[in-house]
Amino acid sequence: MNPLYRLEIFVTGKRIQKAGFRSAVEEAAADANVTGKVENVQDKDKSGRLIKKVRVIGEGSENELKNFIEKLNLINGFHEVDKIPVDVLHSKKEIENREFEEFVIVRKEHELAERFDEAAFYMKGMKTEMSGMRKDMQEMSSDMKGMSNDMKEMSTDTKSMNEKMGEMSSDMKETNSSMKEFRTETKENFETMNNKYHTISENLSLMTNLLAEYLKRKEPDLKDVIESLQTRFKERTS
Repeated sequence: MNPLYRLEIFVTGKRIQKAGFRSAVEEAAADANVTGKVENVQDKDKSGRLIKKVRVIGEGSENELKNFIEKLNLINGFHEVDKIPVDVLHSKKEIENREFEEFVIVRKEHELAERFDEAAFYMKGMKTEMSGMRKDMQEMSSDMKGMSNDMKEMSTDTKSMNEKMGEMSSDMKETNSSMKEFRTETKENFETMNNKYHTISENLSLMTNLLAEYLKRKEPDLKDVIESLQTRFKERTS
């Protein structure tokens, strides 16, 4: 049986507090089969400047903890996490039994903004996916424009060939017919992809609205804030 270790890490970076970062850490811990906890902490440097950190305690085998650190370093995206060096494993301490049966997020009751951690984490994830899909659509649209230009050039060449080679008129008519069918198929494929994009967008809006309605029922005092966030989300995704 592999020995168990406990490792304490202090994560620094930008947008790592009250922005869904701890939920991302919890997900990384689940993937790495690590138990423990994550919580927001604050400290001051020598000049008195407030430094916001995230304290992470992980329990598992050496390989599991190493895998955990690698996954934490991959969280970078919306959150800007300072790279965690692998040699931080040197500070691990061997333990006989796990203190934590699972990985938990420690939240403070008076920090209302923390209640949006989960929603912010998943909404940002969906937004990232939508952004990627929009990029793919833009690239496909660019390819379609390039194909359209190629088609125009081919049409010009066809006319020139018809003028120079009257005896091949019958063959060129067949070619033009094939090109029309190709343009029709291309247009239909583009329309199909466009419909799928709108369907995904509608599903995202539905999920967002359901989440917002749930939060408004759970926290009536935050109704105005949630509705404001809904409005901003609709404006950005429209």
